[in-house]
Amino acid sequence: MQQAWTSKSASLKDALPPPESVQCIVSNMQLHSHAQPQHLFEVWHGSLATDGLVFFSCLGPDTLRPLQNLYRALNWPPPLQRLVDMHDWGDALVNAGFATPVMEMERIHLSFSSAQALLAELREQALVIDTSLI
Repeated sequence: MQQAWTSKSASLKDALPPPESVQCIVSNMQLHSHAQPQHLFEVWHGSLATDGLVFFSCLGPDTLRPLQNLYRALNWPPPLQRLVDMHDWGDALVNAGFATPVMEMERIHLSFSSAQALLAELREQALVIDTSLI
C-alpha cells in the first residue's frame, strides 16, 4: 500500500486503507487515550483481511495502584483518567465484529529515580489529571 495512514486528506475515510486489505494492525499505548475506541475497533475490523491480526497494548485499572490508593486515602480526586479493564476491551472487540479476541495481561514494574521523574513521564503520556495536589 502506497498511501500512509497519516496522510493529511480531507476526511478520515480518504485516509483509511481499502476494506479487508490490512494483514496486521499494531497499536502501542494509544487506546487508553482514544476518544472513541469502539469506533476505532469497527474501523480496524473493516480494514482487516480475513484472518488478519490486531495487537495492542494499553494501560489498565491497576496502573499506578499505589498512587491511586494514596489519593483515595487522602480524599483527593483520582490522579488518573479512568482506565479500561482488558475484559471490557475484549467485549468491545466482540461488539465490533471480532470473533475470538484473546486478551492477555502482563504486569510490568517500573522504577523511577525520583517522584519528579515519574510525574514528568505521566505528564508526557497525558495520564495525570490533576497534579496541583502533588
